Amino acid sequence: MELRRLTQDDIDYVKPRSISGGNFKMPSEFEWDFALVDEGKTLGIGGIGLLTLTTAFCWLDMAEDAKGKLLTVYRLLKEFIFKLAKTQKIRRLEAYVDCSFPEGIRLVEHLGYKRECVCEKVLGDKPAYRYVLFLEET
Repeated sequence: MELRRLTQDDIDYVKPRSISGGNFKMPSEFEWDFALVDEGKTLGIGGIGLLTLTTAFCWLDMAEDAKGKLLTVYRLLKEFIFKLAKTQKIRRLEAYVDCSFPEGIRLVEHLGYKRECVCEKVLGDKPAYRYVLFLEET
């Protein structure tokens, strides 16, 4: 399993197979992107975008194919996030998760994010939990 740059083919593969059931909309602007690939199959896509010099947001969408490999997916994502945060001096990483999406909630909590608050109408008309991951300066 590996992380590599995101391509349109990755987006086209994940979109109809998304665990979010089609409720995910990819942000239009972000600084870093990735595709999580296993044996030539795209399991997930994501990215990180800066909000300020030390604060960024993270987004992720996974294909149903990733469900059988979640421990490896979590490990690779966590390594990527911490490495990128260290090199880019990101101290605060935010993620918004639909309040009614238990798979997304489990994912961010497993990665170490803490629930900060509920935000109304962040994901269209749906409320979302804002999660935050504080990263240590090294």
